[in-house]
Amino acid sequence: MGQYAWVFDVTLLLIILGITYAVGSEGLYGAVLMFINVMFAGLITFSIFEPCARFVARNLGFMATMADFVCLIVLFAVFFTILRLLTDMLGVWYVRFHGAVDQIGRYLFGLATAWYLVGMFVCMVQTAPVHKRFLGYQWETHSFWTLGIDRYWLGY
Repeated sequence: MGQYAWVFDVTLLLIILGITYAVGSEGLYGAVLMFINVMFAGLITFSIFEPCARFVARNLGFMATMADFVCLIVLFAVFFTILRLLTDMLGVWYVRFHGAVDQIGRYLFGLATAWYLVGMFVCMVQTAPVHKRFLGYQWETHSFWTLGIDRYWLGY
C-alpha cells in the first residue's frame, strides 16, 4: 500500500459521515425513501451504462477514455433525480414514528445509504481514466481500510 493511500480512506470516511448526517436529518421516513431511491438508481445505472458508454465513445471521439465514468455519473444523477421527484410527489405526508425508533432508524438508514452510495462511487471512480495506483492506492486489496466497500455494492 502506498504512502498516501490513507488520504482516500479518510475522504471516504468523511463523505460517509456527511451523507449519514444529511440523510438522517430527514427522519426515518425520508431516510428509508432515500435508501430506496439510491438503490434503485444505482441498479438501473449499472444495468444500462455500457450501451450508453459505447454510444458516447463511438460518436464523441474525445470522450472515448472517459465514456464509462461520465455515463455512470450522469445516468445515476438523472435516475436518482427522477426517483427523488417521484417519491416527493407521491409521498407528500411525513410518517411519524416513536421517538426512539425514529432516532435510531434514521441514522441506521442514513449509514446504509451512505455505505452503498460511497461503494457505488468507488466503483465509478475505478472506471475513470486515472492511474490505478493513484496515491499508492490498491483497489484490489485495499478499498476503505481493507473493508472492500466497493465489493458490497457489487455483491448487492
